[in-house]
Amino acid sequence: MVDSRGSHTPPFLGLTLVGEVTISNDGATIMKLLDIVHPAAKALVDIARSQDNEVGDGTTTVVVLAGELLKEIREFINEGVNPRTIVRGYREAGRLAVDKVKEIAVKIEKDDPE
Repeated sequence: MVDSRGSHTPPFLGLTLVGEVTISNDGATIMKLLDIVHPAAKALVDIARSQDNEVGDGTTTVVVLAGELLKEIREFINEGVNPRTIVRGYREAGRLAVDKVKEIAVKIEKDDPE
């Protein structure tokens, strides 16, 4: 299935407790349906809402990416690593990634035919 934005995400079927059905492949729509109580899950919903408010697309991508980042730190948390240390590590990794992208970026002029 391809939506108007070109997404190849399979549709999600949501059923509420009162029997309402929603079919969507839009992450923001799905997140609005969920009644979340877990703090980490609430953070994911906030990330999706922020993405939707700022860009209007990509909510599923940011939730999947954030979920993978959380999954990667689980073992560190279980071993007692201070969360501030983990955050510092992610910030440093982000800075290094941005620096690398800037380093390998190729400037394209507006009038360039290629």
